[in-house]
Amino acid sequence: MDFAAIHDNIEHATTQEVMYEKKVCFDVVGCFDQKGLLAHARQFPQSPKEIGTAFRLYSRSGSDVLDIYAPGGMTLPRAYRTGGPLKVITHGLGGNGNVTYLRHMMDALLRLEDGNVVVVDWWRGSRLLDYVQACVNSELVGREVAHLVASLVRNGVVQPWNVHLIGFSLGAQTMGFAARRLARNYGLKAGRLTALDGAAPLFETHGLHPRKQDVLYLDAVHTSAGTNLLMGHVGLRRPFGHVDFYPNGGVHQKGCEQSQYMR
Repeated sequence: MDFAAIHDNIEHATTQEVMYEKKVCFDVVGCFDQKGLLAHARQFPQSPKEIGTAFRLYSRSGSDVLDIYAPGGMTLPRAYRTGGPLKVITHGLGGNGNVTYLRHMMDALLRLEDGNVVVVDWWRGSRLLDYVQACVNSELVGREVAHLVASLVRNGVVQPWNVHLIGFSLGAQTMGFAARRLARNYGLKAGRLTALDGAAPLFETHGLHPRKQDVLYLDAVHTSAGTNLLMGHVGLRRPFGHVDFYPNGGVHQKGCEQSQYMR
């Protein structure tokens, strides 16, 4: 991973004087304006069509795709285990829904419980060398996740307390945005959010991270905490969960390549 290029991308975006639209609005996810949570990034998210978020459902009985933009509303696939727990997981910068760690997690979760796992794939919106755009896209994807969860709750197939949001790096911030949207716009609190090495650049210095007040239980694991992009120390340093874990001090993990961070 070219951390120097990512650093330059952040510096350029946050120091230039940019004129951009005052507001952009999209179906389902609503509007974004210059006073938003990521206004300091001086960019708006790409459109849902450009990002192309895919929601892939897995259960012990099969797999399918959930479409939150379907005309007439989302249809519940036969593979969905009604009443079972719902785990929603996503990748970070430069990742996709087929990365090995997501596949391993999905398999492990389904072995543990007879429920549903939704893998959120937004690879077009999380491209490696445009970190700033990926950051602002993460808020839009978080809103999409919130709409998905709220739709399932509204259809009576899952209870909010039985929803577990899990995100890796930039995906942890995505799930934080999802939880915030669920609480603020839908009046729902997910049962649990697990933030796995939440991304720090453009977030931590502005106090942006998943919030305890938005979920019933928030646990965070810090494994590359710091602000040294060149060393790959790009994770949130400060505690923000009900419980925070700092394996090996939370900064560097033996055996982890620099290229594995932020994904």
